[in-house]
Amino acid sequence: MVAGGESGIGRSIAAEFARNGSDVILTYLSDKAAAEITLAKVKEGGRKGLLFNRI
Repeated sequence: MVAGGESGIGRSIAAEFARNGSDVILTYLSDKAAAEITLAKVKEGGRKGLLFNRI
């Protein structure tokens, strides 16, 4: 699980987990479009991903 996966370090960590064979759960605070970009990067590598909004 990666908190703050919509950009920056969180996006990089999510992508690295996916490259290393992990499925990824992402949370985001306000920028859903950016989080969906990260999710697409995870799925590009054939991994599964879930996206949740932190409230």
